[in-house]
Amino acid sequence: MTKIFLDPGHGGQDPGATGHGLREKDIVLTISRFAREYLEANYPGVSVKMSRTDDRYVSLSQRASDANRWGADVFASIHINAAVSTANGYEDFIFNGNVSNDTHQLQNAIHNKLSPFFPTNRGKKRANFAVLRQTNMPAVLTESGFITNKRDADFLRKTSNLKKLGQAHAKGIADFLGLDKKASVNKKEVKYMDPSSPALRKDFEEKLIRAVRRGIIDNSHVEQYKNGTLEQSNAIALTMLILSQEPSTQVYDAHKEAWEKAEQKGIMNGERPNHPLTRSEFATVANRVGLLD
Repeated sequence: MTKIFLDPGHGGQDPGATGHGLREKDIVLTISRFAREYLEANYPGVSVKMSRTDDRYVSLSQRASDANRWGADVFASIHINAAVSTANGYEDFIFNGNVSNDTHQLQNAIHNKLSPFFPTNRGKKRANFAVLRQTNMPAVLTESGFITNKRDADFLRKTSNLKKLGQAHAKGIADFLGLDKKASVNKKEVKYMDPSSPALRKDFEEKLIRAVRRGIIDNSHVEQYKNGTLEQSNAIALTMLILSQEPSTQVYDAHKEAWEKAEQKGIMNGERPNHPLTRSEFATVANRVGLLD
């Protein structure tokens, strides 16, 4: 069994780098999930562990000790860079002390897969980072673009691009380990909802949030959507569930006459005949019938 340890940087109270409405901790978690998914789906005999699988804080020493204790064969710490607004591009790091030839080979393999996604290749570098210094296996830390640079941030904003970065991490690790892909099977590619779409944010996300408030679904579905990990097939099922719980727009015979009169007098606007009335809506109705004069 080949053991691969993925380390999405930061988390919890530590957002990492921020810029252009993005947070490093969210981006790297999504990239890591896509990397894990690709490794598990395409290579037999692979076990993948992540330092965190949700938005929680894990110390640097804990990340390294978890990988050491598990006996990982490879360690990849996934990050996004930040600096002045003009700084941009991709770079990665290995420890600046004594490292094995395998560590250099791991850096080469990952660098070759990730650097083509960015116009600027900032090179293969070395640094005294704790997770590189304290791990016992070949380890690399990647910096996929600058969140403080508009061009890089626009690239990182799209879930489809984060998927490409995740798969590139996976392919680089697989090349280093010499992993053979599973025999091809005609399986349907999993597609995900894209939270960067303005139309989806206005309609689908609001629909999810309303459903959470009404107790139809739990908040985990909203988090999956925001993180770009909600599958389209599951989104369709959620939509059907929500719609089945929505109040009918039909005006029943017993109320039709009164409803039509209320519309004619401007008391009601003809919408949502079976929805519950909020306090602000009650105040509006009361004002229309003169109770507040």
